[in-house]
Order: sequence, then structure tokens, then C-alpha cells
Amino acid sequence: EKYLHLCQLVEDDRTDLLNNIVDDYCSLEEDTICSLRTSPINSNCKDRTSIDDFEILKPISRGAFGRVFLARKRATGDLFAIK
Repeated sequence: EKYLHLCQLVEDDRTDLLNNIVDDYCSLEEDTICSLRTSPINSNCKDRTSIDDFEILKPISRGAFGRVFLARKRATGDLFAIK
């Protein structure tokens, strides 16, 4: 139970972070992107997502800790930022 609670906290933080990244991206790109939001990440920690589940669209930024890419999840079409 504690494990599932911690998983949910991590997922909530990740969703908030991804929404902030999409919002920042909206200020730089066309208005159509602004209506997109990341969907909540599945809270079941047993389901693993791999990079093969995504289509990498383009780089968003790069920095000292790596690059961030805009990606579309193949199954749902949702947009994500991937580091």
C-alpha cells in the first residue's frame, strides 16, 4: 500500500512537470500545440513503458544534463517530453 502511494506521488509530480514543459513549449510554438496536455501517467507501477512506445517528433531543448525531446505515444497520440 505504501509502495502504491509513493508511486502515485511520483506520477503526480511527473504529470505536473510534463504539463509545465508543454506550457513552456506553447509559448514558443503555434497555437495548436497549446490545446494539448499530457494525460495522467498510469499509476500502476507494474506496467513498464519503453522508448519504443513513443515516436520522437523533435528536440525541445538541451542542457548540461541531456536533451529533451517532444514525443508522441503511439497507442494514444498523447504528447510527452522525454529526457
